[in-house]
Amino acid sequence: TEIYTILRRQRQMCIRDRVDVADLPPLPIGSDQAASAATVRAAEEVSEEVVRGAAKRDQTLGNVASAVTVISGDRLRRFGYRTMAEALRAVAGVYVSDDRLGERVGIRGFQSLGDFNTRVLILIDGVTINEAWAAFAGVGADVAIGVDEIERIEVIRGPVSSVYGTNAFFGIVNVVTRSADGAPRAWARLGAGSLPRESVAAGLALGGGDRQLRAAVTGLVRQGEELTLPALSDQPLRGDDGATVAASVVGSYDGAFGQARIVRRQRAVPFAPYGAEPGPRNYVVDENQVVAEAGYTRALGARVSATGRLYVNAYRFADDYLAAGGAERIQTNGDGTALGAELRGRFVLLDRDRLGLTAGTELSTVDTESRATGTAAIGKTYGLQALYAEVD
Repeated sequence: TEIYTILRRQRQMCIRDRVDVADLPPLPIGSDQAASAATVRAAEEVSEEVVRGAAKRDQTLGNVASAVTVISGDRLRRFGYRTMAEALRAVAGVYVSDDRLGERVGIRGFQSLGDFNTRVLILIDGVTINEAWAAFAGVGADVAIGVDEIERIEVIRGPVSSVYGTNAFFGIVNVVTRSADGAPRAWARLGAGSLPRESVAAGLALGGGDRQLRAAVTGLVRQGEELTLPALSDQPLRGDDGATVAASVVGSYDGAFGQARIVRRQRAVPFAPYGAEPGPRNYVVDENQVVAEAGYTRALGARVSATGRLYVNAYRFADDYLAAGGAERIQTNGDGTALGAELRGRFVLLDRDRLGLTAGTELSTVDTESRATGTAAIGKTYGLQALYAEVD
């Protein structure tokens, strides 16, 4: 870049002043010292990606003690990814399988058969999306956020359960949303695909910096393929469809922060899971989830900062299907609610943050209940308490 700038400047001088090229001073090329200095300056000007999900605080990518891949929002929009699952398929060491009931994430070759992402922790701005009833977390059409709201996706491979709990056994996918400073004040999008998959999204942003308010709504409709399975039915099965609506409100004000997200999903499959009779829209799943968080962060001097937060994660599951042979109709319901609080501090032990300590505690209570046709309700209530610390 420096050589190009010098050449352009000298050419402009020649044109303006008609100076003979032979009278110009020699270019600073061919010098190992100059080349090395230019290389060092270029390296210093490169800004590293910031990762927030690995240790519950901002770190540069080179300082994270994990294998991390960052998918930028620019890449999401350039490649036209419609869901988070499509973006995750492009990450080395991560694969996503779709069995029509859900899209399931595998990391480093590990993926439990029949599992619904219960061993991968899905976060949105640090808030757990895995629900409290069965620890399910959606990453495809059932995720609680649209791609238009995403600033970046952090994929952290390997267990981080010491900080986040057992859901982070295979890894973490942390979604960081766009700030009002980097998002349009108002936007809307309408999309269609050949799957076919149609989508609509809209949002707005007010304020900026530490005083902002953002809201968004996303709708996604999926109409899948017709399936012909002679062993099950002579007619094409046309019930492969689904619809998801997600809405969010996010805000911050002078250290106080909060967010609320709601997602409603309905999914129909034509085949016969769990002993259902095959047929169009014979097996239908309804899911509703509400996630909310409120907290406050404050610097307590030059070396200490503290953050406290409260959160709730409420989930309701229902499926309805005709049992094989058409003998009876079965309905299953599940409810799970998690309430929790967390307090953590960051202590700078040496100047320039060369040595630091992050420590915290988290308490939560979980209440679940399961019901099915012809059976008694089964409830389970339990609590979790945790202490964690990290020196870096």
